[in-house]
Amino acid sequence: KERISQLTARAKAAEKRLAEIAAAQEEAERKALEEQERYKELYEKERAEREKERQARTEEAIRSRFLLAAAKAGVVDPEAAYLLAKALPAWGSVEVGDDGTVSGVQEALDALVEEKPYLVSQKPKQQSVGAASNPGQTPAPAPKTLAEAGDQLEDAIRTGI
Repeated sequence: KERISQLTARAKAAEKRLAEIAAAQEEAERKALEEQERYKELYEKERAEREKERQARTEEAIRSRFLLAAAKAGVVDPEAAYLLAKALPAWGSVEVGDDGTVSGVQEALDALVEEKPYLVSQKPKQQSVGAASNPGQTPAPAPKTLAEAGDQLEDAIRTGI
């Protein structure tokens, strides 16, 4: 009978110890899951921040390419043109490739200029450097000698030209 009591006591102690081990294991698993969730949340947060940064870089690349193309095309206000172009259906074709090249900007700009031609400057074409600044007058012929240059200089000073 004593032997049975001892065995029963040992069995109860073993069951109690087993329950403690099971509880500790469950607690460890719960903590591991909580930590996993925390890491998952941190990962998702970092991933969202990286995506936001990537989108900002993409937007800036497109914007800078558009402003450059608009300035070359003679658009009066490239910033306003950029905002207007983003509202056009042609803007959907603007994209940045994996290598960072921007495509579709010229097509979007052309569509904008076609729809709103007043955005483009109507100034006459700029003259090249060295061209006459007042095309109505013919420039004086270049002097052939130093004496002629001196005479032309004296005439210019006397007449105030």
